[in-house]
Amino acid sequence: MIHNMACRRGAGPVLRAALAGELEAVTAGKPWWQATRTARWGFILGAFWAVLGLVSLPYAIRRGGPLEWAVTATWLLCALGYLMTAVALRRRERSGPGPNS
Repeated sequence: MIHNMACRRGAGPVLRAALAGELEAVTAGKPWWQATRTARWGFILGAFWAVLGLVSLPYAIRRGGPLEWAVTATWLLCALGYLMTAVALRRRERSGPGPNS
């Protein structure tokens, strides 16, 4: 994929537009922080990862090995990321178009 982006012959439409200086017509995709399409799925996936992390937390406390702590922390961080995305999407949905739109 990186080769196609760097090579003019295999360039995608966005790169071709950038090389031609026509970026005004190119629209942006979803924001970099958006992990799910809808807030509902963000809450569902956030809850899923939070349950996994919270269920593994007592095991990590009892066992105390670095692998258990790494897995628990990873699951809880995934939950945090999905829940933050869901809250941001929900706030965007409820705010509606601004006065300048």
